[in-house]
Amino acid sequence: VLLAVPALLAWQGYQASLPSGAPPPRVRMVHPPPPNTIKFKGLGEEELVTIDLIKGSSPVRALETSDPEAFKEKLVLGKKVYYQNCYYCHGDNMAADGHFADAVRPPPASFTDPGTLPMLSESFLYWRVAKGGPGLPDGSTPWDSTMPAWEKFLTQDEIWSVIAYLYEYTEYQPRSSDAGEGH
Repeated sequence: VLLAVPALLAWQGYQASLPSGAPPPRVRMVHPPPPNTIKFKGLGEEELVTIDLIKGSSPVRALETSDPEAFKEKLVLGKKVYYQNCYYCHGDNMAADGHFADAVRPPPASFTDPGTLPMLSESFLYWRVAKGGPGLPDGSTPWDSTMPAWEKFLTQDEIWSVIAYLYEYTEYQPRSSDAGEGH
């Protein structure tokens, strides 16, 4: 017994140190690169439109300077859409602590984290909200995101409005798509 136990442990240690034939685990990206364009047809919308995610910009953001009153109305709409659809996972305070947050993998994004909203352009968020987990590229696997493709439930205007509301609520500025700086 005095020789068998140490010999068994040494054998197990030797076996554990041998190279494995198993492939390395697949690494997933936290923020996958978006496609250049997406096709979008929102709830109740008749036309399939192409949205440029690289050079495009939020039509709601443009109202911030051109029509501040209309911009405020979009923020009200965005808040309504957020609390009807998003807060269940992302939480009342946008800190990824909603009712369902512990039940989904990967966990929902915390919009209060300075590594989330300020690092992303509004068009990137538009893509992620519109296409949800099912719209992620293969390079993002294994993602298994439970976020629905909101384009099946929301209009373009509602998605852009909720994105503007996220930035307004958190007081972050969106990253511009050209220089990487806020608007």
